[in-house]
Amino acid sequence: MTSLGLSMIVRDEEAVLADCLVSLEGIVDEICVLDTGSKDATPDVARAAGARVEFFRWNDDFAAARNRALEMVKAEHVLVLDADERLATADARDRLVAFAERHPRSAGRVWLVDEGELGQARSRLVRFFPRAGASWRRRIHEQVTIHGQVPPSRDMDVELRHLGYQAQFLSGKDKIDRNIKLLKASLLDHPEDAYEWFQLGRTYFVGGRYEEALDGFAQALDRVEPGAPYLALLFELNAHALRKLQRSAEALVLLQQVSGAFQDRSDTVYVEALLCMDVGDLERAEGLFQRCLTMADNGGVGGASQEMTRTWAPAYHLGVMREVLGLPVEALECYRRVLTYLPQHESTLRALERLGAS
Repeated sequence: MTSLGLSMIVRDEEAVLADCLVSLEGIVDEICVLDTGSKDATPDVARAAGARVEFFRWNDDFAAARNRALEMVKAEHVLVLDADERLATADARDRLVAFAERHPRSAGRVWLVDEGELGQARSRLVRFFPRAGASWRRRIHEQVTIHGQVPPSRDMDVELRHLGYQAQFLSGKDKIDRNIKLLKASLLDHPEDAYEWFQLGRTYFVGGRYEEALDGFAQALDRVEPGAPYLALLFELNAHALRKLQRSAEALVLLQQVSGAFQDRSDTVYVEALLCMDVGDLERAEGLFQRCLTMADNGGVGGASQEMTRTWAPAYHLGVMREVLGLPVEALECYRRVLTYLPQHESTLRALERLGAS
């Protein structure tokens, strides 16, 4: 039977680590935790769950820390989680072992589900791989290699839940400034790396620094390969940044370079609908929003995908459009549909009150 080991790096995670490790009970044969400088009880929490804990002086390099954590693992295959993630698949051990035995030289892409106040975002990430010859590269947004090469990867029916972008877990953390610093340092060594330029733009975008985000996205677009797995998301975030800067017409021209290639991706269709609404093409916006509501999860093709783009968000904008056009009955129907997905959506509740239907 293939042995499984958990590899983690942690720092000041006592509030979330115990629940993470509980989710792994009976799944892995060993738990290896590398602490990079906790000032709280994180090491004690890890030991209480049966983990082997070692320490590492943080040097602004996630790959270096992950490689040290990897050295702790004795098992044949490695599962990687962060402290703010939970394994959410009941029969995960059977699935992991079966994958390892069927694809012994391949890496496994799990589902990572980000839990946010406005719904979920789903993406595919490599988190499972053979231990022999494995190492990490990149200072941030690390990538695993086997004997120095990126291994072939396959999708797995294993799901992780990520809590790190919920408000209560972001409080007091300077993740954005830290990540910008690390990405800039990494780009000094790898200035032609399209993925790192994309991540720099994405980090600026999350921080609300849209002009700087556009600079990062432009650098990524100059270098990106046509088949890059994050290509659609790169164009979508670029379009969203332009929209934030009231440059929707420009964004629409940009997005239409790839919208035909990602017709099955609700995130692309949704942002195109927003842009059409902005420029006054309400008939096309209507059709695109309606289409979003009929779309299914496309399996993460093109990058992380947000559930909201095929549920409450298009329904809300359809309600706004109908209300503006003086169609209150139709608007109410759309707003009520929003609440089936997101019962406490404040803007929708205000709209219902405004229309006398609260």
